[in-house]
Amino acid sequence: EGLRGKVQCIYLDPPYGIRFNSNFQWSTTSRDVKDGRADHITREPEQVKAFRDTWRDGIHSYLTYLRDRLTVARDLLTESGSVFVQIGDENVHRVRAVMDEVFGEDNFISLIPFAKTSGATSSQLAATCDYLLRYAKVKAASVAKYRQLFVEADPIPNPGERYVCVESANGEIVDLSLKQKQNPVLRPEGRVLRLRPTDSQGATDDSKKPVEWQGKSYYPPNGRHWSVTSQEMKTVVRSGRAHGVGNTLTWKFYREPNFNQISNDWMDLKKSGFGAEQIYVVETLDVVIQRCILMTTDPGDLVLDPTCGSGTTAYVAEQWGRRWITVDTSRVALALARARVMGARYPYYLLADSPEGQRKEADVTGQAPSEAPTRGDVRQGFVYERVPHVTLKSIANNAEIDVIWERWQETLEPLRDLNARLGRSWEEWEVPREAGDPWPAPAAAAWKRFEAAETDAARAAALQAINAALDRRYTVAEPPTAPRDPWPAEAAETHRLWWEARIARQQEIDGSIAARADTEYLCDKPYDEESFFVRHAYFLGANDPYKALKTTLKAEIDPDAWATLRSDTSRPFARPASGRIAVKVINHLGDEVMKVFRV
Repeated sequence: EGLRGKVQCIYLDPPYGIRFNSNFQWSTTSRDVKDGRADHITREPEQVKAFRDTWRDGIHSYLTYLRDRLTVARDLLTESGSVFVQIGDENVHRVRAVMDEVFGEDNFISLIPFAKTSGATSSQLAATCDYLLRYAKVKAASVAKYRQLFVEADPIPNPGERYVCVESANGEIVDLSLKQKQNPVLRPEGRVLRLRPTDSQGATDDSKKPVEWQGKSYYPPNGRHWSVTSQEMKTVVRSGRAHGVGNTLTWKFYREPNFNQISNDWMDLKKSGFGAEQIYVVETLDVVIQRCILMTTDPGDLVLDPTCGSGTTAYVAEQWGRRWITVDTSRVALALARARVMGARYPYYLLADSPEGQRKEADVTGQAPSEAPTRGDVRQGFVYERVPHVTLKSIANNAEIDVIWERWQETLEPLRDLNARLGRSWEEWEVPREAGDPWPAPAAAAWKRFEAAETDAARAAALQAINAALDRRYTVAEPPTAPRDPWPAEAAETHRLWWEARIARQQEIDGSIAARADTEYLCDKPYDEESFFVRHAYFLGANDPYKALKTTLKAEIDPDAWATLRSDTSRPFARPASGRIAVKVINHLGDEVMKVFRV
């Protein structure tokens, strides 16, 4: 009654069917359960009903079991809360009918298939997925609570797409072939991008105004207009994102990193043969429950799992800063879950409501750090990584780009005396990336052969071709170092300084574009005296638990430290303010006993 209307997310993983299958576990030390084995008969009568898929009245008992629990789940949920039921293909249709009855068919959100195995065999179509049924208590309220999740994807999802290129480190745009789009190994080094149009349907008066890029005037095609104004297109040009293709001016949309919104197809979540060790006979992948929790809750929200099993829901909720309650009728399941949660190693996330979080947020957004007082409240969330959603309009409307461009021109203009030193008349976009006068094509081709040569004869032949093309006297002992003739030292230094300033300007502009674009976010209380909070844990198992512990932790254990853990005498500890301590003993079957002492 005290939790009515307070739970934000419920994850329910009931038995999948009504057959007498071994989807329960009789001991914490073994997942191997054999039907008919007397020594595998549980001492907990309620566990049979919970885990053995044994139902006295067949499907009627099974559906009644689900209906009763779903009815309680509905009452526990907040108005914006969601419930997820994990089920197999055998009974997914029946479970959906029951959930339509309990929650109302209008509150159905999604049916989500997810991979359950890395492989399956069958005389017919192999069954390789299970299902999640998601219902909301109130669908309209759940929309406001929904948190969109993203998955990283290949930057070229459709190899048949045109104008997909790679921008090399020196700024060269390389149009990719079909084979290069299909195979990342064949792609040249650089950032994947797509050249997008800068014009839209319909002619306007602004269509007649040109936009200059690298000394050439561009106009929209007939019957089209600039997607932003011609004046705003000048900011796009200054941003370094414009690129001309023939008579068409495009803009560079970078696709690395590339993230897609997740849909209701979760078949990408698959456990391989090299995955984490399974500790319970029926155990869901962490990432399945992680997605459910992250897209329907915020840090500090309450998550409930009335089918604890191995404790995956509790483990994930703890990792992501959610409060959690997990329930089970089996002491074996609770013992496994307790050990898993207590022994887990969790990543450290920056709280948004902390001085460190405020500084990180300022660093990410490029704004001044907040001066608001902090309290370490997890309900304020974490500082999240984010991906900028850059559009042509977000670039064109970024007034800071012009400010940055003008400021850097004060540094770049004095360095334009490179032209005077070399007797050239280069515009900014014509300044070569490498210092030196490049060789003519025949000599450059011979240089490539020289670099690739694996024998002295091949190198000598390439040098002979270079000497013939340039009228030089290079030898194998004194070969050329680059396919260009060096400039005077002062000109080379001026060139280096100019490019350093040019790159710094572009990096600052890119940072401004990312900071001012729309972004997609990639997403307790003191215990009372009747609760048991673990302060010390000791291991008195038979045989050699030291060896098993090393294997589990995948690390070497300090023998002296281990000696203090494998002991029936505790390490010293401060007297608690309550004046009471509890000692709990648990065996491998999950049986436990606890006694409270006054100290």
